[in-house]
Amino acid sequence: FHWGMEHVWLPPANDIDLAKKLLEDDRIVTIIGMHPHRIQGVISHARKEAYMCLGNFIFPNFYINPPVQIYNPAESKKSGVKFVTRQYHAVHELTYKKWRWVNRVSIVLDFCTVTSKLQKFFVMQDDNQPRVTNLSGAGLIFYKFWFWFLSQVYRLPSPLYKILWQIHAFEVKATWSIQILWFQLKQIGIREFSKKILSYGRKKF
Repeated sequence: FHWGMEHVWLPPANDIDLAKKLLEDDRIVTIIGMHPHRIQGVISHARKEAYMCLGNFIFPNFYINPPVQIYNPAESKKSGVKFVTRQYHAVHELTYKKWRWVNRVSIVLDFCTVTSKLQKFFVMQDDNQPRVTNLSGAGLIFYKFWFWFLSQVYRLPSPLYKILWQIHAFEVKATWSIQILWFQLKQIGIREFSKKILSYGRKKF
């Protein structure tokens, strides 16, 4: 499934309800989700599992240049790129978009057609190349725990879970907005940034 909200650890409550309903169907072996750009936990129900998001696996870095969002510059221009962002947003000049650490960790599932069992592996994409290797060391320990922890959170009573999801979604949106504003301030300078803020305020009100 292509579902959920980008860059959050928690799937919406209605996605969890849908996953459980589908797992009760004999025709469903498992459910695999994507779209949030980071791993999420697993829903265990009816002796089957729904992996809410496996992460990016391979999602190459790219360039952003106005007015388009994805841009393929000539080699001569690549060497002159001054700005690097870890978010995905509009920019004012050629910018290199790199994925964050949390967006580069993914799960690979190995499915046995004989036993219908799944085995999971944690992998990490290289920061600079579209290349994936097995996650190891402290990173592997952390993500195994984090995957287990998220899976437990999904078991919370629905009213409590919905409140937690709303808080988390708001926090992610607010954090990203602040980080994007800070990037744009650095890219265009305080004078131009102030003009844009004032212009936006006039249009808004």
